[in-house]
Amino acid sequence: MAGLAVCVLTGIAALTLPQGIVQPSHAETAKKTAPKKSKIIDISANSMEIMKEQNRAVFVGKVDALRNGVVLRSDKLIADYVEVPQSGGESKTEVRYLNATGHVVVITEKQHITSQWMTMDVKKDTAVMGGNVVVKEGKSIIRGPKLFLNLANGESKMRGGRVKGRFFPQE
Repeated sequence: MAGLAVCVLTGIAALTLPQGIVQPSHAETAKKTAPKKSKIIDISANSMEIMKEQNRAVFVGKVDALRNGVVLRSDKLIADYVEVPQSGGESKTEVRYLNATGHVVVITEKQHITSQWMTMDVKKDTAVMGGNVVVKEGKSIIRGPKLFLNLANGESKMRGGRVKGRFFPQE
């Protein structure tokens, strides 16, 4: 079960502010041969606040974020962004950090991951999920305090204390 937790969050690696629609039923797999991932994300929440001076967007209440077939749910999602100058005098908004808190759930084509919080460095393509992390893939399950993810190379590590797993062979 070496692939468990490898493709987690690959669809949420390089977010931009909300535009367009991505359907979760069209999940893409995290393969090197996969087509270029869209940078479009669809976010819905009970409320949203833009803090322009801090370059921050805060989504609160039943937050759902969809991108490339990956679903992220939480009670609160904070996106820290920067304005990147473009040719022609315009600028482009790029999200640099994401912080999800409260009942965090990530759903990919093959996995269902839950935790109390998640932080992501979009530029470095890394994420950490913490607080009673549970990763389910089929019947197999891993539990631990923290899940460290390198989304660029697919490496994942469960650390921070005792890790428990129950593995079933693929049929």
